[in-house]
Formats: sequence, structure tokens, C-alpha cells
Amino acid sequence: MTRSVRILAIDTSSELGAVALLEAGLVRASMQARVMHRHGETLLPHVDRVLQLSGFAIGAVELLAVGLGPGSFTGVRIGVATAKGLALACGIPMVGVRTSRALARAATGALRLVAIDAKKDERFAAAYTCRDGKLAPALEDLHGPPAEVLSRFGRLTGGYEGEVSVVGSALTVHRAAFEIALPGATLLPAVLAAPSATLLAQEALEAHAASGPDDPEALLPIYVRGADTKLPGA
Repeated sequence: MTRSVRILAIDTSSELGAVALLEAGLVRASMQARVMHRHGETLLPHVDRVLQLSGFAIGAVELLAVGLGPGSFTGVRIGVATAKGLALACGIPMVGVRTSRALARAATGALRLVAIDAKKDERFAAAYTCRDGKLAPALEDLHGPPAEVLSRFGRLTGGYEGEVSVVGSALTVHRAAFEIALPGATLLPAVLAAPSATLLAQEALEAHAASGPDDPEALLPIYVRGADTKLPGA
């Protein structure tokens, strides 16, 4: 399958619902709206709207991309379940993309740190190196308290000679802590804090070209931590 493929991408891992349709590498239509916890009510209407704006029916979609998380437990679960339903019902190949990877694609520099607000005073974190436009994991998705995440990032960047950037919703929660712990890094603006459906689509296209589609029935959300995380001392 070439880059001329028509791809529908959706992400529900954050408070923003994002949907986009690309054809031949060009955005034909896209939507991003702050829906908070209403992904179950808004996702399919947004998909319908993007299809209408693009002028294509769901049957014309050749590849379906979905954000797998980590992020909002409920949001990710709804997004993955909806994408799997569309893929199976309409016979569309699908590819899942890690939230952290989609965010890293929006970042800059040779080392890209991803920090997502995981609530409960925790962070999801990951890191990728970028060479010739290709991302490679430098730190697999994990979760932990802010101090632990900053410590892991500090060890990664210690002595690193290339440009380092940080992206993600955790920056909007406590940006000052990142400025202090990572003085040489570029902290990207809040407008890039949520995954872009268009960049998610590009990641899915590359993954599909490299290894083909995922099995919809086997594709699972990436939660990183358990949904029933216990409070300290429980």
C-alpha cells in the first residue's frame, strides 16, 4: 500500500477528540474538539462530520488508524472499541498507534520526551530519538510520580549533545518543574499537548508500510497502569 492510501484516523486518549481523513498524504478534513469525558457521545458524530466534509463514505476508507493510549482509560477504551467495530463491520484494515509516539511526532529535535498528565498526581512518560524523520523508542511507556519521571528524563538527557524537546499535557500542569529539571530542553507549547489525528495517521501509514495491518480482534488499548490503582498505604 502506498502513501496515496485514504486513511481515517481517530484519537480519544485526551480531553480532545480528534478525527482526520487523509488522502495521498494531504488532509481532506479534520476535527478536534474539547469533549472532556463525552467521547462515547461525540466520536461517531465527529467521524460522520469528517467523512461529509471530505466527500467520502466510510466504504471509501482504505486504512483506519486509532490512538491506543496511554491516556484517559475511558477515552482510549471507547476509541479502540469504535475503531475495531468500524474495521470489522466495513472490512477496513487498521493500525494502532501509541499516544506517546503520535505526540513525539509533533515534537522537535533528536531526543523527544513525552510527558502526559495521568491524574492522581502521576505522569505517563516515554522518549524517542529521531533520525532522518524516523522515531525509535529511547524509553518505553511508563507511569510514575512527577519526581520519578523527571529523574528518568534527566538521566536520558545527561550529556546528550543533540536538541532535546518535551511535549505533552503534563507541561500544562507543572511547567516550572520541567524548566528546573531540564534546563537545556525546549518545552513545547500547550497547543501540542494532545495527539494530532493527522500525525497519528502519518505514523499509521509508516507502520502499515513496514509491517502491514494489525489484527483488530487482538488489538488492545495501552493503559500502562492498572485502572484500579491503589492509594499509598491501601
